[in-house]
Amino acid sequence: MLNLQLQYSRIEFCFRLSCHLAALLALILSDLVFVITAVFSFGILLSLIFLLREPGGSGRWRVYSIILSHHHSELRYGDRIVEVDLPWLGFFSEFLLVLNFRPVPAAGSRPGRPIRVVIWPDTLSETEDRGLRRYLRFDC
Repeated sequence: MLNLQLQYSRIEFCFRLSCHLAALLALILSDLVFVITAVFSFGILLSLIFLLREPGGSGRWRVYSIILSHHHSELRYGDRIVEVDLPWLGFFSEFLLVLNFRPVPAAGSRPGRPIRVVIWPDTLSETEDRGLRRYLRFDC
């Protein structure tokens, strides 16, 4: 059994912040009508304010921990626990992992859509990252 505690990634925060700023810059430099530029700028600024309002990533949709065992997994969202099947890799590289989980359906219901968890280089500690990569290579 592997218990992973996910921290909020500063790399992800900087990436999202730079995407917002690049979108604002591209919008300002475009030759659109002022009204359209203002509406889109307002939308981007609202999204940026929402991003800056929760700098620790304490949103209710953020996964705080993953528990992996041989037969099933659990995702913890604050006070909620979602039982899911074993993960499969959406993307695997030295610096980024994308894990896909399918929720275990209740009896007689259809399975929900997959849950994707993006793991940046600073999301896990070194030992947890090493353990997860070993688990994905040999146990899945």
